[in-house]
Amino acid sequence: MLRETGRLLTAFVNSLRGWRYLLAAEANMRYLLIMVAVTIGLKLTDLLSMGEMAILLVTICAAIGLEICNTAFEQLLDLHISGYSERVKRIKDMMSGAVFFALLIYAVVLAAFLLS
Repeated sequence: MLRETGRLLTAFVNSLRGWRYLLAAEANMRYLLIMVAVTIGLKLTDLLSMGEMAILLVTICAAIGLEICNTAFEQLLDLHISGYSERVKRIKDMMSGAVFFALLIYAVVLAAFLLS
């Protein structure tokens, strides 16, 4: 039991270390967290219902998850490929496109909720 608790604590510390890196190194992650705060702020000012806020938080959390994957893929590619590679550029662009798509969905849903 104690050993399992130690593993869980180690995993938690490693996760916090990852978040610290993301917040320090990735400006996009900071912007995404600002969007979470704005979404919560819109709920607190009664511009969004609880259900609308939940939907928006799910979409922004999807974007956050994709940004984490994007950063990890970029780090892996940079680790294994030295110099410029058109294939690596395409992979990075596609991952960035996935994040952009999630943010576009967030923006469209937010606009729909605010305009209704």
